Amino acid sequence: MLGISKQGYVAKGFTLLELMIAVAILVIVMVVAVPSLQGFMQDNKQKVTRDLLANSLLVAQQEAIRNNLSTYVCPTSSGTTCANAWGANKGWLVYLDTARNGALTAESQIIASYPSPKSAQIKYTNSSSAGRTTAQFFPTGHALAGTLKVCASSNDYEHQEITISRMGRVTYAVASTCL
Repeated sequence: MLGISKQGYVAKGFTLLELMIAVAILVIVMVVAVPSLQGFMQDNKQKVTRDLLANSLLVAQQEAIRNNLSTYVCPTSSGTTCANAWGANKGWLVYLDTARNGALTAESQIIASYPSPKSAQIKYTNSSSAGRTTAQFFPTGHALAGTLKVCASSNDYEHQEITISRMGRVTYAVASTCL
């Protein structure tokens, strides 16, 4: 607040009361904004994982067509071998089945390997074969139909779902549950 003092000088700056009000408003805004920001960041991490996974499925499809061989996307803990199941602390890898046996072998060519997402786990269901853990793309670009879910660590956040159609189309949406 500006004012003229007794000596004729103009006072510049804030009073203690004005400063305390500004600090109180800042604290209130931070108390409201920080939890919302954490939820936003968690939802964004889920979407980044979903996008990485969807893009790796598209890479698998393109490589299958380009090489005229089947490609697979499987869960991995090591980055070099396929794991038996998707879940927490599992990344994924994309490989070309050069041996034409449906398995990751020494002859297979690993196209890409992705580390485990820190804030989510991935679940996979396949409508064709119960118990199957790999997504498969054929040389024609078609695929075994299946669904991958990127599950948040809590139900307070959005779960993401990636659907692979038999025609090889990869789509995604928000999942209502993560079972």
